[in-house]
Amino acid sequence: MQPMDVATSNDPAGYVWLSRFLPTVIIVNTFANFFTLFISIGAYGPARRFWNEFELFISLAWLFFLIALTLSIIAQMIVTYQRQHVLDAFSRGRDGFRKWRDGGMGNKTFVERMAVGFVVKVPLAMVIAFLMLLGFMFCSLCVVSHSLAVGWIGFTWTIIMMVLAIVSWALMEHS
Repeated sequence: MQPMDVATSNDPAGYVWLSRFLPTVIIVNTFANFFTLFISIGAYGPARRFWNEFELFISLAWLFFLIALTLSIIAQMIVTYQRQHVLDAFSRGRDGFRKWRDGGMGNKTFVERMAVGFVVKVPLAMVIAFLMLLGFMFCSLCVVSHSLAVGWIGFTWTIIMMVLAIVSWALMEHS
């Protein structure tokens, strides 16, 4: 017998992907939060450039990682505790949430409708990924205060990843 929140090969692809995505995001964001705290306590010594901006950038990085971590944990709890409802909504195809809400699985409470809508209807993975990328972007700007070249390379790479994430999301929405 498998644990209740483990996806099987018979589950809808969206559910399987989300159930594997969320734990990974939780781990990455946890370490990213520690990383921002590590930088903020001056592990690299005082910033040589942009000292006033450094404090703002490290605070924003921490905030974005924290929001992404919070959304991931909430979504993971919903996927775990509302598993049958989430599976049913994902299995109903492109308009799965609307079809799930309007029929099947008996009466749904307001909390169940809100929880499943949060996981299935909202482009949650895109929001979480974008928040994480914003956190890494601001961490890169903090690195600029210590090493210009490395920081700007990290910043540029993060911007490229943001563009790729937006393009891939747009392609998925129109396919």
